[in-house]
Amino acid sequence: MSRHGLTPRANIEAFGTIQMVDVHLPTADGRRLVLPRYTQPRKEHELFLHQLGMTLPAQGAPRLSSCRRATRCPSFAV
Repeated sequence: MSRHGLTPRANIEAFGTIQMVDVHLPTADGRRLVLPRYTQPRKEHELFLHQLGMTLPAQGAPRLSSCRRATRCPSFAV
């Protein structure tokens, strides 16, 4: 049991709530700005990471991609 009364498996499963997503933003010139992001950790995640002496990596760097003619760029409703 950990200090918080959760089993090691429960602690690991709690990290399943941190999601990684790619945010796609269209640009005026037809390209896409892709921002890889993960959700912010909850307090219990931060505490557990601190106890392990670990930190989450920094948010990923943005990427700029162009749409290929063979594939249709997704349309975005604003």
